[in-house]
Amino acid sequence: MIRTLLVDADGVLQHGPFGWSAGILRRTGASDWEEISAVEGPLMTGRRDVASAFEAGFARRTVSVEDLIEYWNHTVVDAVALALLDAVRESGVRVALASNQQPLRARHMREVLPYAAHLDELFFSCEVGLAKPDPAFFVHVVGRLEADPSETLFVDDMPANVAGARTAGLVAETIPQDTGAVGLRRALERHGLLG
Repeated sequence: MIRTLLVDADGVLQHGPFGWSAGILRRTGASDWEEISAVEGPLMTGRRDVASAFEAGFARRTVSVEDLIEYWNHTVVDAVALALLDAVRESGVRVALASNQQPLRARHMREVLPYAAHLDELFFSCEVGLAKPDPAFFVHVVGRLEADPSETLFVDDMPANVAGARTAGLVAETIPQDTGAVGLRRALERHGLLG
């Protein structure tokens, strides 16, 4: 029986607004997402300053670092997905966010976006000091929640992250990218968390 639900943010509960990905490439001056990941990836465990990393890593950017950070935080939260989480919580299952984020975006998500009203806990990789798909990330989160891994479901749109959760002993589901609330609903129904 699932007693705890962990949910990813990007690709599951939220996404960039229309044109956001192209806007990031244009503003950073990056040629592709591999270049973006090379700069942003090391920030996920919170061990570097975001502004300094963007300053050095995006030398061809077309906007200031401040404008780039502001644009990076543009996020559309899926209200239908949040309603699904509300229904799961009402049934007595604890629900937490488990997301890889750099510190400035994590702060924006914690302070500006509506997650605190819909989730019991928010776990960001930059605050944990570990990032998915490292199984240690999941061990840390489950330990903090005092949850049984075998009674914890993790939902993500990245197969590598799901594999990391399974290695840590969690039940885990991959939802197809870009399905958002539809994919989340199917995963929750498969595990009996929605009627």
